[in-house]
Amino acid sequence: MYVSTGDATLGDAGAFVVQGGRGSQQNAAGASAGSGGAVSLMAGSGASAAGAPVVLQGGDSSASGATGGTVRIEAGAGTNGDRISGGNGGSVEVSGGASNSLSSSDTAGPVSVSGGTAQGGIGGDLNLASGSSRLGSSGKVSI
Repeated sequence: MYVSTGDATLGDAGAFVVQGGRGSQQNAAGASAGSGGAVSLMAGSGASAAGAPVVLQGGDSSASGATGGTVRIEAGAGTNGDRISGGNGGSVEVSGGASNSLSSSDTAGPVSVSGGTAQGGIGGDLNLASGSSRLGSSGKVSI
């Protein structure tokens, strides 16, 4: 299946948005209590060859001095402001693929993180920081 918004000859090309629905069941306090709808993006499995990749890539820019598109992965916020139990922010989890092989020569998939490469300028930074807290402690960094 191929889905496209099409190219623009003048101005911006159209956006493409996939969004799960909002839970609408209300609890006794009148707040929305139903879970939001999930959005899953999965590539196909390979029976006799490799499984298909999933590629998330920002758009290229050929304009002078312009920046290519950002790829941002962000978990959902716990937006209830209750002081006792307002809710937690969601996790962002990145892991390499498991290997179910019993062979000692097979390995699980690695996780690689790197800044971008530059032809003549400065390569992209790699920033690793814990989350901050307005009222509590910052998170840990474990390497």
